[in-house]
Order: sequence, then C-alpha cells, then structure tokens
Amino acid sequence: MEIRQLRYFIAVAEDLSFTRASRRIHVSQPPLSRQISKLEAELGIALLSRDSRRVGLTEAGRVFFQHARTILNNIEAATVMAKRAAQGKIGRLAMGFGGSASLSLMPAILRKFRHRYPAVEVVLEQLTMLERLEALRNRSIDIGFVLLPFGDPLFTTELMMRSPLVLAVPADHALGQQSQVRLKQAEPFDFVAFPRTGSVGYYRHVTDICRRAGFVPRIVRETAPMESVVGLVASGLGIAIVPAMARRLQIENVVYVPIKDRGAHMDFAFAWNKDDRAPTLRAFLEIAREVAKR
Repeated sequence: MEIRQLRYFIAVAEDLSFTRASRRIHVSQPPLSRQISKLEAELGIALLSRDSRRVGLTEAGRVFFQHARTILNNIEAATVMAKRAAQGKIGRLAMGFGGSASLSLMPAILRKFRHRYPAVEVVLEQLTMLERLEALRNRSIDIGFVLLPFGDPLFTTELMMRSPLVLAVPADHALGQQSQVRLKQAEPFDFVAFPRTGSVGYYRHVTDICRRAGFVPRIVRETAPMESVVGLVASGLGIAIVPAMARRLQIENVVYVPIKDRGAHMDFAFAWNKDDRAPTLRAFLEIAREVAKR
C-alpha cells in the first residue's frame, strides 16, 4: 500500500467521480483508476462501486475512507513535525551551567532562543564544573557552559566571553584604595577561593596566575557559589580573585580592584560532544554566537 494510493482513493471518495478527482489532483484518469484497482486488489475487497453513470462507496469503502483520511492527516502532520525537528524548531535541549559567569550571558541567549524556537523544551541544570564534565560524558546534558582550557578531546568548545579578573577585597582593605594592583601585592593576604574539588578549572587558573606572579596564594577558605566567595570577603575572612562580572552581585562592603598582570582574565565557552549534530544544538549555538558578538 502506497501513500499516493490513499490520496487517489480519498480524492475519488470525496468527489464520487474519477473525472472530477482527476482534475482536482492533477492526475490523468488511467493511472488514477489503475492505482485504486491495485489498492483494492491488495486489500482483497471492493472499495468503490462503479457503473457507467456513477461511482459510489461500498460499505467497506466508507469505513476505509474514514480511516484512510485519518492516516493521511497523520502522515502530513508527521511530515511537518519531522521537518521542524530537522530545523531545530522542536525537540529538547539540556544544558549545564553554574556561577555568575554563565548568568551574565545566559539570560540574553535563552530569551532570544525561546523567542525564535518557542516549541523547543530547554532543560537547565545547575552543576559544578566537574559535574558538567561528567554530564557531558554520559550525555545527560547536550551542552555545558565551561571555563577554558577545557582540554578534553571528546568535546568541541567555542569561546563565548572573556572576563577580566579583579581582586575582591573588603572596603577598608589597604589594596581597596588603589585604582589597580599587581597580584604580587596580594601575596601577604589570606585568600578565599572556589573549592578545588567542584571547581577545578577555576582553582587551577587562580593558583596558576598567582604562581606566574611569583607566589602561591594562601587559601584559607574554599566555598561556592560566587555569592558565598564574595560574602566571605565582605566578612573580612580573606580576599578573592574573581571575574569582573562579580560586581553585579552588589554585595556591600566589597571593593573590586582591576588586576594589571598579563593573562588576568578568564575565558568561558560552551562545550558539547564532537559527534553531536542535533538540530536543536546547532540552533542554540547560532543564537549564542549572535548574542556573544554584541
């Protein structure tokens, strides 16, 4: 049984005329009649009653007509939905994120993505960096917002934003009176940092730039998320190296001093599995690139 046979039969059943049906669907009468005869032969029943003056539906034909029309409507709907899925217009996208860095960029991306692709279900999971890596590996998320360098050959990464690093210090701290600092000036002070377990990339990056400045930071507290890090700074428990967008947290009694050492920045990217070519992922990345270029 072929789809065109269903279409031909439905046309004749609706018009009760081979001539009118032929004209309406732009198929000449001989192939139209031939395909319906093949359909009847395959089913082993007569669907149409024919005489020299009129065409009618048999009882079997009436039943078949009702179901055939439903089948054809479903096929047409399935075709439309499949095409929309292939274009990334419907489906599901699971994303892992975390920290104020992702929140500075994510709202604009999600707003634009939801506007352009309202039928795509977006699932957001707040995860530590290590959890994002594991979720990408086991494919429980499709894409993750990560800190570079990510360094895993299984994944493709694309830079989305670069944030300068600043030194977060209590408002009455000696370094808080300066317009900018060299990291070496921070050597005598206690540091607060993200935990090395859940935020290994951040922890490694901060300790690396301090080592390049000629010292190992004395980290006395490890905590997350960013609000907690800056909150401990406000409490006077230490100073912290944080992305400049931490200023948006607006936590009282904290001053953010630009760091002028070379390489004092963090690069943030989206990461996804190299073999993932899902249309929803491609559509999301297209939106992300548009927003990141602003």
